[in-house]
Formats: sequence, C-alpha cells, structure tokens
Amino acid sequence: MAVGIVTAGVWSGRSSRWVEHTARPVGMATHRITVHPSKPLSVDSADLVIEVASADQKLGELRISRGSIDWVPRAHATARWLPWEDFDRLMQDHGRRKGQG
Repeated sequence: MAVGIVTAGVWSGRSSRWVEHTARPVGMATHRITVHPSKPLSVDSADLVIEVASADQKLGELRISRGSIDWVPRAHATARWLPWEDFDRLMQDHGRRKGQG
C-alpha cells in the first residue's frame, strides 16, 4: 500500500489566516484535501467548500451548508446533495468504522 499524504488546515484566529497542515498516515492512498473557508469555519449563508484530490487529480468538491452536504464531481456543474439527516443515515448504514479496512 502507498503511504498517504493528507493536507488539511485550520483557521488561525490569532493571525486571521488559514494554516495548512500535512500528515502522512501509514497505509493510505495519496489524497489531498484543501479547505477554502469563506469565513472562519462558520457556515452561515456561504458554503464551506473542500476540494478533494487523489494522486494530484481533482476528484471533486464537498460543499457543506447549514441545510445539506453536496458533492460536485470533477468536470460536472451539477451537485449531488443530501440533507444532513440522510447523510447521517448513509454513514451509519455504509460508513466504515475508523481502524477497520
């Protein structure tokens, strides 16, 4: 298995800037996660947009809003969306537990 590189970040309130972090978990495929918050991680009227890439190729964008979670695949203009209650059910039914294959 390839060693994965996950890039994410946090909003630094002290410096009012986005701080990027990189971790190298063992046994994961290479993925890059880039978060572009429109505000300091507060989702009000603007979505929180997360770009997701695998092996330096964009897979799509995950958009988080107060009412739903949306997935916009690469090269598509139309999003797939789920209300939060349906997303919860989807993850409960089909999501893997951390630490399990």
